[in-house]
Amino acid sequence: MRVTEPADTTPESPRREGLMARVAALEREKAELLSLCAELQTRTLKLESDNKQLAEKASWLERRVSSVDNADLWGLRQPQEQPKPKSRLLSFGGSSRRR
Repeated sequence: MRVTEPADTTPESPRREGLMARVAALEREKAELLSLCAELQTRTLKLESDNKQLAEKASWLERRVSSVDNADLWGLRQPQEQPKPKSRLLSFGGSSRRR
C-alpha cells in the first residue's frame, strides 16, 4: 500500500494563493471575452440586416436604371411628333372673351 501526502489546502500556501489569483484573473478575462463576443454578435446581426436592406435597394435601383434608356437619361432622344391639339370651335354665341 502506497502512502500519499495530503494536498496542501492551507490558505497560507503561497503556491495556492498564486494559483487562485491566476484563476480569478482568467475568470475576469473569460467574462470580458464573453461580453465582447456578445457585442460582436449584435453588431454582426445589425450589419447583416443593413447589408440585406442595401442589397434590396441596389436591386431596385438596378431595375430602375435598366428601364431607362441612356438617350432618355441624357435627354438626347428627339421628342416624337405629337399631333397638334385642334382648336376648339367657338360655341354659338361668340367667344368667352368680353368685347
